[in-house]
Amino acid sequence: MIATGQGKTLTKLALLAGAMLLAVACGKSGGAGGAGGGSGSVCGTEFSDTEFCAQTGTGGQGTKCGSVEDSGTTCINPEISYGTTEGGIPGDDDPFDPSGYESGLNTWCEQLGFSSYLIGSVDFEQRSCDAPQGRLYGCTTGTDVNIWHWCDFNGDDWKDDALDSHTCSVADRITSITCTP
Repeated sequence: MIATGQGKTLTKLALLAGAMLLAVACGKSGGAGGAGGGSGSVCGTEFSDTEFCAQTGTGGQGTKCGSVEDSGTTCINPEISYGTTEGGIPGDDDPFDPSGYESGLNTWCEQLGFSSYLIGSVDFEQRSCDAPQGRLYGCTTGTDVNIWHWCDFNGDDWKDDALDSHTCSVADRITSITCTP
């Protein structure tokens, strides 16, 4: 306990208890979880840095954050999983539809259970894509699902398979994104 006076300590404990109840109600255990990609619960109103949140409709993709900010609405250094494969590093390099990227980010947030993407809130920088991690882009192609999802840059379908592209030499990887609850 923090020695700041009994009233402040009780208030902090009440806030912590409320946050824990909300996490349980939203299906977040706070444990290590997350293995198996999109098998976790939908994020809903806050991202998770402990488990992969399911991206609905993608056939098993999930998103986990390196850390979260802004009461859980901002994901720092997102990582994508697909089935049992983890380590996908998402970015802004859709070779098929670069004009639709903002729409794709909105779809991503909706798949995670948020209402939308906060326009202009995405940041890009260089990130490592060294194996077993790999470079991803948003797409609607592939033989696995025909809705917006994350594709492996060198071979769209990567569910339960190794990522193929390990070159992330420019500042085009997502380092943060904010979704609205």
